[in-house]
Amino acid sequence: MKKLKEELKYDKKGITLISLVVTIIVLLILAGVTISLLLGDNGIIQQAINSKEQTEISSVREQARLDIADWTADRVTKGENTYINSWEDLKSILGAANPIAENRYYADVTEQGIITPSGYIVNIEDFLNQETIVIDKNPGILEDLGNNKLQISSMEDLIAFSYNVNSGNENYLGKTVVLGRNLDFNDDNSYADSSSKYSIAKNENNITIGYIPDNGSSTSIKDHLTNKDGEGFIPVGGAGYTNSSNTFKGNFDGQFYYLDNYYTNATNYFGGFFGTISTNVTISNFGIESGETKSGSGAPAGGIIGNITNGNINITSCYNRSNISDSANCGGIVGYITGGNQINITNCFNTGNISNATGPSGGIIGLLQSYSQANIINCFNVGNLDSLNSSPLGGIIGFPSTSNDGVCLISNCYNSGNISGNSNGAITGLFYNNTTTINTCYYLSGTASTQDGTNIGNPKSLAEMQTDNFLTQLINGQTDTLWRRQDGINNGLPYLAINY
Repeated sequence: MKKLKEELKYDKKGITLISLVVTIIVLLILAGVTISLLLGDNGIIQQAINSKEQTEISSVREQARLDIADWTADRVTKGENTYINSWEDLKSILGAANPIAENRYYADVTEQGIITPSGYIVNIEDFLNQETIVIDKNPGILEDLGNNKLQISSMEDLIAFSYNVNSGNENYLGKTVVLGRNLDFNDDNSYADSSSKYSIAKNENNITIGYIPDNGSSTSIKDHLTNKDGEGFIPVGGAGYTNSSNTFKGNFDGQFYYLDNYYTNATNYFGGFFGTISTNVTISNFGIESGETKSGSGAPAGGIIGNITNGNINITSCYNRSNISDSANCGGIVGYITGGNQINITNCFNTGNISNATGPSGGIIGLLQSYSQANIINCFNVGNLDSLNSSPLGGIIGFPSTSNDGVCLISNCYNSGNISGNSNGAITGLFYNNTTTINTCYYLSGTASTQDGTNIGNPKSLAEMQTDNFLTQLINGQTDTLWRRQDGINNGLPYLAINY
């Protein structure tokens, strides 16, 4: 009996010790959990710190936006621009709104951003690159800026520009037309009044030459321009193709603004923003950001210009991102060049796809013929091309043909778009003769099934084209170029610093 009592006594002590150890372990675990909840990366204390930071950043950001809104309203009233181009501009605006330093809701404005009182940073990009707000006081009438310069500020101005040229009222010879802001065909804010009624205007040959205000019409100007069953925007110049003498003969400067959700499918026109241009014309700093470009009659079409007929033509720093289809000679920039003394296309690019082409087509130019000198320099194409027949397709030019011994130079260009069809080339689809020279041009290997001619460019792998070394090869010693390269932009391929 005594032995049994001793064993029971021993067992009782053992159970007590184990319970103590378990209790201690549980307490340690709970303590660890509590510490983690308090001090961990996502702990209560850190969440409180993050909450304070985000609250302070949001408060400073909102107050800065209110100051900018007041500044913007004042500038608009005075008819002045509202563009904020740098952190110095932002510092000046906020400083003027808060002249007493010790009463400011922020500590400073630097290149990194707005510094909050606790030292947090509000991203500077939240405030830069603000689009200038333009109030069109006379919609449908281009504003006279003086020095033979006229400004387009609304969609109403844009269609008035087209109508003026196509009706023969104005060819803008000796004048420069500028785009005052980005215009979006689908955005009511791009119109002075998107519900205003317009009717279709036709010439004596029953060809549409534009749209004119008409309160008796049942169709708004926005509906005319966005209806995909209609003609959309009527190209500037060239009603009736080359039979028309009503072409644009001035200069056009987009001022690095663009058209968005663009649509044109006009019949009896070369497709493009400009249907036909002639004489001595410069088109610069302009882009089509998105949309569709067609010729309703299946004529040649270009993202920027449908047809060039004669003169010395300069196209620089222009781009197209619209898709071009169902037309003859298609080009990302120019569809068809039927004449001209010297044609210079520089610093231009195309990212739009070209499909269902029925004639020679290319990423930059579709068909090039009857010219004296053509220079295509510092251009690139990443859009894909295909045709409905065996027409030549080229990454840069579909067919650099000539009937008057013209000389064509393609230099410092590249193509990475896929070229489908029976007769294609990564740089050019076909050579008419030996007057075309290709220097320092490259293409993505495998983008074209065949190559025509000699000296047709240098193949590169995608990995090779996504390097700074390739950028250096493409620039090839040029100075002050617009070529840039950065991972995450344009799939890591070189791009032109126009609108990226």
